[in-house]
Amino acid sequence: MLVRVYRNIPRNCLTVAHIGDDDNWKVAHYSNSVLLADVEMVVIEAKRFDYLRSGRVNLHAWLEGQLVAADTFALDDAEAPRSDIVENRFPWVPEADVVAEVARDCTAVGYNPDRARFFYEKETMDAIESAPLTLAEAPAKCYAFAPDDVPADVALDQLLKEAA
Repeated sequence: MLVRVYRNIPRNCLTVAHIGDDDNWKVAHYSNSVLLADVEMVVIEAKRFDYLRSGRVNLHAWLEGQLVAADTFALDDAEAPRSDIVENRFPWVPEADVVAEVARDCTAVGYNPDRARFFYEKETMDAIESAPLTLAEAPAKCYAFAPDDVPADVALDQLLKEAA
C-alpha cells in the first residue's frame, strides 16, 4: 500500500495517508512508528516558501513509500482515524521491533525547512532523496537504511513481501 507519512505537530504523532477511492490522499491512521520501503522524501518548495514567509505551519514535506508496518497512536479522541487495513494488514509485529532497533544505528535523517530545502543526513547535511527502507518515529525521528543492514535471521523478506 502506497502511503504518505508526515509529522502531525498538533497531535505529536505521525499521520499516515493513502489514496482513497476518489484518487485523493486521505488521512487513514495516526501512528508513533512507521516502517516504509522504497521511500521517496518529498519537499514541495513553493509550500516551503509559504511557510518561510508566513511562519504558519503547512504540509510541505513527507515520506512516500510502501507501508511495511505501523503501530497505533494511542489517542483519547474516539474519532481519530484508525484504518482497519493498516491495523490488520500492516501491524507492528515483533520483526518490526527488531528492524527498528537496527535502523536506529543507521543513517539519521532530518528535515528542517529553516535550514534546508531537502531531507538530509543529520551527520553530514548531505541531501537524501530516497531510501530502500525508512523508519519514522514520532515526533521527529527518521532513519534510512538498506535490507543489507538487517541481520539475516530477521524475517524482513516476509514483511516486505506483505507490503508489496
